Amino acid sequence: CRVPLELGCCAGMSLLPLHSAVAAARLTSRLSTASRSSSALSQDENDDT
Repeated sequence: CRVPLELGCCAGMSLLPLHSAVAAARLTSRLSTASRSSSALSQDENDDT
């Protein structure tokens, strides 16, 4: 089926914010897990001393 150009543009514009939101959520989750692992490592080092 052929999609009108205007409809395609509207779909693309509506999907862009969603994609950026998903990317931001993934980046945030990665940062949170990285900070957790780093804090856990620092805690282990403190326990060793």
